[in-house]
Amino acid sequence: MEPSKRTVAFWHEQQERSRQLWLAWYRSLGEARLMCLVRSELAAGKYADSVFPDVGFNPMTDAVRFEYRIPHGRIDAAIFHLDGSMTVVEAKDGAQGVMHVLGGIGQATMYALDAGMQPGAPRVIRKGLLWSSTGNMEHETLIDGACRDAGVVPMPYGPMNSHMALLHVRGEKV
Repeated sequence: MEPSKRTVAFWHEQQERSRQLWLAWYRSLGEARLMCLVRSELAAGKYADSVFPDVGFNPMTDAVRFEYRIPHGRIDAAIFHLDGSMTVVEAKDGAQGVMHVLGGIGQATMYALDAGMQPGAPRVIRKGLLWSSTGNMEHETLIDGACRDAGVVPMPYGPMNSHMALLHVRGEKV
């Protein structure tokens, strides 16, 4: 007996829903993996010169809090500087495309505003966008320029697979 058209349509709908959920889960791994790499490099003492040079990060005096909660979200990395200022860092997976990464500019801005409205907030809050490579140099240039125009510190991270390979060579696991 052959299934009805309604049954087949329902089955296809369920397959599509399952595919969409799987894609959302898979996409979320990119930014989580990016932040794991950042944590690993920070722990290895490789950060000040490579990822946060334009925000004046000093690993000896500044504190980094990952997944820092604020009333309207979570900041991927909040850097609290010795001078009392703060840097809000939003991380984006470049493999998700240029528009996904550019959305991080607005997110970093909103998080900085939200953090600044809290009692006892730092007077100076910088915004930063950390992203892994999109694989397209024109897109990288566009993201960098958009960050600068919006007053967001651009923090290009390069291809995640090259960072993963370096960790593998050092024998670290992410």
